[in-house]
Amino acid sequence: MIGRAILLAMLAAGCVGLLGCTMGPPPGASKKEMPPPQVTVAKPTVKTITQFTDVTGSLKARERVEVRPQVSGYIQKVHFKDGDDVKAGQLLVTIDPSLYRAELNKTKGELASAEASAKQAAVDEARLAKLRNTGSISADEYDKVAAQKAVTAANVLTAQANVERAEKNLEWTKVTARIDGRVDRILITEGNLVSSGTSVLTVLTSTDPIFAYFEIDEGTVLYYLKLISEGRFESVHDRRIPFEFQLKGDEDYPYKGELEFAGTELNAGTGTLTLRGEIKNPAPYKFVSGMFVKARLPGASVKDAILIPDSAAIVDQDKRIVFVVAEGNRIQARPVKLGPLSEGLRVVLEGLKPEETIVVRGLQRVSDGAIVEPVR
Repeated sequence: MIGRAILLAMLAAGCVGLLGCTMGPPPGASKKEMPPPQVTVAKPTVKTITQFTDVTGSLKARERVEVRPQVSGYIQKVHFKDGDDVKAGQLLVTIDPSLYRAELNKTKGELASAEASAKQAAVDEARLAKLRNTGSISADEYDKVAAQKAVTAANVLTAQANVERAEKNLEWTKVTARIDGRVDRILITEGNLVSSGTSVLTVLTSTDPIFAYFEIDEGTVLYYLKLISEGRFESVHDRRIPFEFQLKGDEDYPYKGELEFAGTELNAGTGTLTLRGEIKNPAPYKFVSGMFVKARLPGASVKDAILIPDSAAIVDQDKRIVFVVAEGNRIQARPVKLGPLSEGLRVVLEGLKPEETIVVRGLQRVSDGAIVEPVR
């Protein structure tokens, strides 16, 4: 019994000790407060800017020619290497000319025969005309000779046409480039039979300049029409409009072109209007037909536009938020309406005044209503 009493006393003493360890600070002690977080702040930049519209499109050769033979025959020789740059009129392919040369010689012979017959018929007609005037022959006899003269004269015209056609066919055995440009690979090699007008020997595309095609939606079309009606923008029909563009992988817009055509109607299926830009593309031809491009089309000039770093606006569900430093360094989470980028800064259309200060660094350390220590 005595041992059990001692054990209970020891347990009770231990509980008191444990409770003593978990008790709060003694009376008069105070909890240390955390200082407000430091954040970098700045006022927005205010200046006149040009608004831009971002569009995507693709490059396309100004001219594209499928090289087809105008006569049938066997390919005798290919005169270019795959991918060569060629000039208009340069020989590309020779089709075996032997049959066409023989045909030309034949038609020349037929022409000579027709001319001889016509000459003889003219002599006969002149002779019988004199006899008819003296009454030595009947009118029927003269009419037959006169008709023969007309027939032989017509035969000469037919023979001349046959010679011209044969000459053209012989000329067309030499297939030449129709435009300046770059030739693709040969699609039908030497020794193969090709058909007039159907066989594609290769493809020839122009290289400089090259076109860029863009599709803009109806809202963008209305935006530009409004600017034009207000006299704040010129139509592409009145002058060429410069634009900047980038290729896939570019971060900036290092290349320039000029809009020189706008479609006359919206596509009923897509609701878009086609724009076409012209881009200089001298050798070694940096731009190739089919490339994807992203362009910035200039719009109206905006005076006293408000611009902030793009990273200063965060996404909050379906809104964009900036943190405004209000009186007492208290943070206000302010919804804003943003516009396009301009020279690396984001345009603020609504929700921010030029004289207000916003957090530009340390956004992760603040929230609406919090007190901060601003650092400029």
